[in-house]
Amino acid sequence: MVIGLLVVVVIIGMIYTLRNNDGETIVEQKRNLTNEAKIMLLQTRLVRIREALNTYFVDHGEYPELLDLLIPDYIRHRQEIMDPWNMPFRLDRDDTLTMVLHSAGPDCQWKTKDDIWRKIE
Repeated sequence: MVIGLLVVVVIIGMIYTLRNNDGETIVEQKRNLTNEAKIMLLQTRLVRIREALNTYFVDHGEYPELLDLLIPDYIRHRQEIMDPWNMPFRLDRDDTLTMVLHSAGPDCQWKTKDDIWRKIE
């Protein structure tokens, strides 16, 4: 029993210390790949929401005040207007009155350097 536990501890230690050619540990590699996948999902959702907003605009002559108004006619599920970190996207107008779609980004905090936004054109 003690030897089995020792083997498990050694294996876990190795996983945390083994590094690839770039000097990243296996745990860091997994974290980076997860973040890359979330960014790709974010890009996909931004495009999908932009398409839904433009269709809404064609149908109504204006953009909706809230993204919730896109459900269910333009977007099927509420999860699609959430970013990959489970924060709701925010729809605002910039100084030129252009619609801008915002994500709080990985830190889930608004108005920080990792926020992600796209203009709706």
